Amino acid sequence: MQNPINWFEKLADGTKREVQVTVARQRVKWEFRLLGVAAWEVQTQPTDEHWDDLLQKMKDRHQRRRATELDMTLVTRLHKQACEHV
Repeated sequence: MQNPINWFEKLADGTKREVQVTVARQRVKWEFRLLGVAAWEVQTQPTDEHWDDLLQKMKDRHQRRRATELDMTLVTRLHKQACEHV
């Protein structure tokens, strides 16, 4: 999948954060940044909620033929692996 998936989330303190996920070369790259900040933070680990949001957005894209079955399989497999390591 060439285009990243972006969405905004509201943190507990009321600030907004942008989440960007890129699926490429058998890996998923997560990036986060607070609204108004130019630099992306790549050290933050995704939560289960982040993975659930990504899976839903991937399903939506797949239905619109904007994501391949291979992308869906990869994200599902990596999500399971991430859950096993927690």
